[in-house]
Amino acid sequence: MDSGRLRGVFVCALAFLAFLAFPAFAQEETPAGGDEAAPAAGGGDESTASSGDVKTLFRDGIKKLRDGDAEGAYVSFEKALHMRPNSDLMLFLRDEAGHQLLLDMAVKGGAMRDTALRILELAKGSHERLRKDQTEIQALVDKLAATEFVDRWEATNRLVSVGQYAAPALIERLRDDKNDDLRVNCIITLSKMGVEIVLPVVEALNSSSPFLRQNAAVVLGNIKDTRALAELKRVEEYDDSPEVREIAAEALTKITRKAPCELISSKEYYFQLAEKYYLNHPSVMRKIYEPTCYWKWDKEGDKLEEISVPPFLLNEMLAEEACFDGLEIDENYTPLWPLLTCVYFARYNESRIALEAANEKGKSGELEADVVAQLQGDLANHERFGAAANISGRRNMYRALSRSLEDKKPEVAVSCIEVLRDLADPYELPSATYDAPTPEEEATWTPYQREAYQSLRDTKQPFALPLIEALLYPDKRVKYAAAECLAHLDPKFRFLGASRVIPTLADAVSEVGMRVILVIEDDDQVRNSLRSVLEEPNMNAFVVEAISADEGLARAKKFPHHDVIIMGPKIANTVVFTLTEGVSTPIAETVIMTLKEDVRTKKVPIIIMAGGGDASSAKEIFGDAAAAYVPRPPSGPILKLELDKIFEDATYKNASKARADALAQRAAETLATLNPKDSIFDLTRGIDGLVSVLPNRPDFVRVPACRALGNIGNALAVEPLAKLIGNPEDTKESRAAAGKALALIFKANATTPSADVLDVLKEALQAPDVVVQAAATEAIGAAYLTTAQRRDIAELKRRSIKTGVGPAGGTTPEEPTEPTEPTEPTEPAEPTEPTEPTEPTEPGGEEGGGGGEGE
Repeated sequence: MDSGRLRGVFVCALAFLAFLAFPAFAQEETPAGGDEAAPAAGGGDESTASSGDVKTLFRDGIKKLRDGDAEGAYVSFEKALHMRPNSDLMLFLRDEAGHQLLLDMAVKGGAMRDTALRILELAKGSHERLRKDQTEIQALVDKLAATEFVDRWEATNRLVSVGQYAAPALIERLRDDKNDDLRVNCIITLSKMGVEIVLPVVEALNSSSPFLRQNAAVVLGNIKDTRALAELKRVEEYDDSPEVREIAAEALTKITRKAPCELISSKEYYFQLAEKYYLNHPSVMRKIYEPTCYWKWDKEGDKLEEISVPPFLLNEMLAEEACFDGLEIDENYTPLWPLLTCVYFARYNESRIALEAANEKGKSGELEADVVAQLQGDLANHERFGAAANISGRRNMYRALSRSLEDKKPEVAVSCIEVLRDLADPYELPSATYDAPTPEEEATWTPYQREAYQSLRDTKQPFALPLIEALLYPDKRVKYAAAECLAHLDPKFRFLGASRVIPTLADAVSEVGMRVILVIEDDDQVRNSLRSVLEEPNMNAFVVEAISADEGLARAKKFPHHDVIIMGPKIANTVVFTLTEGVSTPIAETVIMTLKEDVRTKKVPIIIMAGGGDASSAKEIFGDAAAAYVPRPPSGPILKLELDKIFEDATYKNASKARADALAQRAAETLATLNPKDSIFDLTRGIDGLVSVLPNRPDFVRVPACRALGNIGNALAVEPLAKLIGNPEDTKESRAAAGKALALIFKANATTPSADVLDVLKEALQAPDVVVQAAATEAIGAAYLTTAQRRDIAELKRRSIKTGVGPAGGTTPEEPTEPTEPTEPTEPAEPTEPTEPTEPTEPGGEEGGGGGEGE
């Protein structure tokens, strides 16, 4: 071993021994008499109107606790804390109660434990965080070389409190081979920072300096965080420095307690890491409720670079980076491609929804202009994430769809399906004649695959099977998107699941309200029971699930369109520490407090599930913060009653209706594109759904529904269409669309309208709007009528022209146009331009089978 290598190993060993011997650092307390000093005994902060009430409730809680009434004490403490006392007041109350009493509360466990810890945390006051003051941070790093131990101890303690923002200055000193003491103390300080510093130190393994890389590996070995495994394994496998590889191997052994040769490859570690980031797994994603940053090694400048990112995008950025690190090792490693596709779609969806919600809240004044501007800047290029997802290719898109279904990521699944709409080939769909699966094959299938394969017999490669799985998926958004995609592909052979396509589209057309409900519940049985209730047809609900307070809060703050949040009192009162938008002082809060303070979630109604005695205490603690209180788990009728009350509010009702209308429009437009003459689908199964939207839906739903009914050409739709064209209160666009649909149905079936339908069309001939007249004329021209009937209709039309009923002259303008914007129903208007040119139909003309047909 050469002297340089020996010296490096000796210094690393010295750093590790010093790390073990260095005393643990206590959290900084606010100095007595400082800015955050507690009020004098008997005094207290009376600057806020509620401080006296807080003291009364707190003291009442102490008395009840000492009298053995733990439940009453819990309620009093929580009511006091929900009044948002400042840290001065809480410090005074903590000292009055006695520190030991609160520690005893924490030891007892249960809900009281969280309350005690929250009181203790609030009483600390806000810790000094240097954050991004790099000048002062650099001075503290230099102080690590001080002669006096106390000075070094103080500098280390202050840097540990700064956390990851001290990483650039500390990591830069790891390459310094001139000052051993300073470098060793930097290693100690970084090691003491623990999990918070792992990501920037991992990036340092990309430095061009072997000395820096080996010292970074030492730090990672000291911290023993599994997020470092992928990068350490890559270094152990591929680094060009034997010394660095040796130190990386030692770090791997410290973390895994296995020899490197027993471990999986680095590309597999990268896949596992990327997958955990993508799924927001708690083992890799710590509690992040405050603005955060993403660390990247600048290889050109050979330094650490900090990139600020919105907290809700951090996990996708880290997942993307891990995917590319794995692909750099092996671009043919198959699992990474579909995962990368899912990551891009997740990032695109979250960015898009964030921008939409931020712009909307900015206009209403709920979000400050500088916050909106910051978010717009952060997400300026969000469209590229969706475009980048297409690069992976068709097969990987199918794989991405399959994993998004398994991961219960409906938004990502819908994005995959929308791309496959244009990317897929209908001949990739599994034929409906397959051999029965072997028991071994069936044992590996998902529930959706088992259902999809029930009728399979002959084919060997179900390449597009994920699309069929999506058609059977419980989430309606996914089912509807899959049905649209399969209908758009319009295959000319029977494929597995074909019989479900049109009924699913019909369901989408008839949707009247889509309530997106976030359920936060850690009890699997309660969560599954609640989901079953919410998925009943009369609930009209999309269910989004979270299994912990952390995950639920993260989901709620991702700017989703959640209409309602349902959770239990335990989750609602779980303690989190957050930096609310626009607020720079850290405060201790519960989940429900955070939701009610954050601009993204403050107006979302919350339903608390509480059973037995918990119900009364929950109402006392949370009060009006919850919109409703229901049993745990709630029954269907009770929950529906509370949801219906919430959705009586126009804001929530309109949002729910808008989502349903958008789904209905897409489904109707899809059905309108299918040709019944050569389609394998039984389009008549969509008639009921299409007819259901004619009376009271917006024109952008009704017009394509009329077009679809006309294309289907079934006489069952005649009377509903006639009712629409005959209603003078409806818009001219919808009435004209109904008339054109009737024309297609009459032509396809050589139909003679009933007397009632014919009377309606006669009335429409005299409508004030020329577009309605033209559509009625077209319908009558296509109908199977006698010559006498046509003569009577022609005479009626002639009299109306002579008497001035309808537009002057009754002529059709030379340059008709089609309506482009949907409008709400209005009173009959003055004559306007027609939507489409139509040729006048002479009595007995060829188009309607005239000349005495039917006689």
